[in-house]
Amino acid sequence: MTTPWDGHEATKIGVNHSPAIIPCWYDMVPGSPFLTSLSTASEKPQPPYYLFFGYKGGSGIFTKGNNDGYVTLKSMLRLWAQKDALKVYGFDADHSGILSHPEVAHTLYQVMTSNK
Repeated sequence: MTTPWDGHEATKIGVNHSPAIIPCWYDMVPGSPFLTSLSTASEKPQPPYYLFFGYKGGSGIFTKGNNDGYVTLKSMLRLWAQKDALKVYGFDADHSGILSHPEVAHTLYQVMTSNK
């Protein structure tokens, strides 16, 4: 849910300026080899998935434009990720709120119990 497929600008700043770097930050820098590998992975057979995202955000230093408060919609809704998804669901929830949003829970339940 609300996956930053394009990474996050804050990780680039952290990698370039922080005295202590969390190793996963390297993977989350926009354009990293890890993130690039995700988009090329869609060329191979993948297990079916549904794409859930939240769009209730505000403005922040690193989230200009439409976002969920932390991740931009542009990063969450990469075209290849949408095309590969069985279905795309958007919710009026922010980045952490999507995890406990009643409509998300209901939709996830329906998806998991369907015969598709």
